Amino acid sequence: LNFIKNDVCNNLLQTSAVCQLILKLCLYSKNNPVKEKNNLYVSLIIDVIHYMKDNLSQKITIDDICKKFYIPKSTFIRAFTKYTCFSPITYLTKLRIEKAKNLLIKTDSDITSIALECGFFDSSHLERYFRQYESCTPSNYRKKHTK
Repeated sequence: LNFIKNDVCNNLLQTSAVCQLILKLCLYSKNNPVKEKNNLYVSLIIDVIHYMKDNLSQKITIDDICKKFYIPKSTFIRAFTKYTCFSPITYLTKLRIEKAKNLLIKTDSDITSIALECGFFDSSHLERYFRQYESCTPSNYRKKHTK
């Protein structure tokens, strides 16, 4: 029951974030004469998020993203934070934690393998961020959600 409850909550949070992004885009575009520039930023942010999701197991830095998408670092960080309400690194970390949570529940893989698959350096790197975001260790999370 907790698994279903958490899964539903995660889906609602993700849907809420997307809706918030769309709402901000609509409100901002109607009141701002520089519509094309804002639409480019939103399109860019969506592309970056897809890139992050597709490459979670890889090392991703702000500099890498800026080079790949040809955008100045300060402009990228400001736009990303404005439209997602998270810094790019925080957003990336949240994506990695969500993937780790899914793997912990749905696979029997060891914590180190999950850490590497989610883009963490090792199991202690995953554990540090997991405790920060979930208030428990990956092992305890697995035990709690696979009963």
